[in-house]
Amino acid sequence: MLQILVLFLWTGCSGDSDETGTACPDGEIPDGTTCVPEACGTGTWGNLETADDTVYVDIAASTGGDGSKDSPFTSIQDGLDAQGKDGMVAVAAGTYVENLQMTKDHSGAHLAGRCSALVVVDGSGGLESTPNDALSLTGVRTSTWMVSGLALVRAQSMGLAQLKGTADLRDLRIEENAAGGITTKQANLTTTDIALNGNLSLGLVAIAANVDLVGVSIKNTRKGEGGTGRGLSAQTSSNIQALDCLIESNQEIGVYVQGSSSAHISRTLIRDNAYTGILAKENSLVELLDALEIGDDYTKIPSLWVKEPNGTVHRNPLRRLEQDLDRFPYPDRTVYDRYPFVVGQKIEGCASHRHLFQLT
Repeated sequence: MLQILVLFLWTGCSGDSDETGTACPDGEIPDGTTCVPEACGTGTWGNLETADDTVYVDIAASTGGDGSKDSPFTSIQDGLDAQGKDGMVAVAAGTYVENLQMTKDHSGAHLAGRCSALVVVDGSGGLESTPNDALSLTGVRTSTWMVSGLALVRAQSMGLAQLKGTADLRDLRIEENAAGGITTKQANLTTTDIALNGNLSLGLVAIAANVDLVGVSIKNTRKGEGGTGRGLSAQTSSNIQALDCLIESNQEIGVYVQGSSSAHISRTLIRDNAYTGILAKENSLVELLDALEIGDDYTKIPSLWVKEPNGTVHRNPLRRLEQDLDRFPYPDRTVYDRYPFVVGQKIEGCASHRHLFQLT
């Protein structure tokens, strides 16, 4: 009798279950007759905190809806356009074959999927002649957007492409996109709990942008034909700050810093990248890494400010500008032709390699 009682108590306490008797493993909860990640919540809209002006989207709803909770749209883009500026667009679980666009006309809007494990935006439906991003954010300097709870996958171009404005990204999966995971240009970007995995050529690239990464993983970026396979890339005076991130198993460089860009990386694991963990194209950073490797003094390297544990700050002068520009090879501009977001752009003006000249 004692053995039977103990067995009954043990089986009754295993896993989470609801009134339907559905038992779920750790980290998941019952939702009807299935189990879902705890972050997804239960019911059609999960844990989303909606408001009176929220526009609703559900691929499983009847067509011809008006965006209300009882009669949702079936297209995310329809929901975005109906909401316009400000307010939330709540998206139920399902796979949406769309190429989404948020512009300055959607400034202030929050595109909120139930959770990235259940809401998939499949960007593979774009025309082959004009590859599209799964989600593009294109605005002006004052534009703002928030995007959360989505998977952006299989686009013929980028998973997410941002041009100008300020974006706040949370709980996103960005996977298997043909030109890269995320590109942000002349913009501000904040990301929390983002997973980039298996994208082609580029994981995340910042071009003249400010980027804050918290809890972001960038993994398995593939080279492909003519691609780079870089995990995290900072170009053209970009500033990247990364905290508690993982950058691993990318098929070229883990972190690539170019030009006058900067990368501040804390509590981040960079491992198992094919070529090297970090590559910087500025002499000062190269000298710093060399000094760290051999245990040499790095407090006097030009262009670096170094703060010691006792609070002493070494403010070193800027490195002398290179006078003999002829020692640099001509840049191969054709390498940019592999990136769809660059092809077709017309840029006029003049530039130098960050050197000053006296004009007479």
